[in-house]
Amino acid sequence: MPKNVVVIGAVALGPKAACRFKRLEPDSRVVMVDKDHLISYGGCGIPYFISGDVSDPGQLQETSFHMLRDKEFFQGAKDIEVFLDCRGWGNAEPFVEKYPDHWKSIPQDELRLRIAEVPKDKKLVLICNTGVRSYEAQVTLDQMGTGDTCNLQGGVAALKKWGLDLV
Repeated sequence: MPKNVVVIGAVALGPKAACRFKRLEPDSRVVMVDKDHLISYGGCGIPYFISGDVSDPGQLQETSFHMLRDKEFFQGAKDIEVFLDCRGWGNAEPFVEKYPDHWKSIPQDELRLRIAEVPKDKKLVLICNTGVRSYEAQVTLDQMGTGDTCNLQGGVAALKKWGLDLV
């Protein structure tokens, strides 16, 4: 019988455990969750990054054959889902846990760098704590050609004020 498995942490042992489980139980759903976008890096390479011998943190994610082990790699090659949220985990965790198939968190200040992660085939509802950053994100997305968006004015604070609770 297929299982649903969630691996918390997508660095070092997390990806190894996820891949091993998927090999043993190929019909199961395996999800890795991490709070950062830099995943599956070799911790032993950190001193080289700090010393400057390795200048690009992405190099820490590459195999010796220069295969980049990022979100797309795990989803495409290993059939392992990855949900990333770079806000403070205390804010994002309840939403990611309750709506894992629909909730995507990309901080407004990282949006231009992470534009490839924005779904192009879906209407986007932008939300933040007060509505200011989600409005700024809406303007940025519009400038970059993603116009099918709406901003929740007042953000999560307004929902709470109105007595609505998403989580």
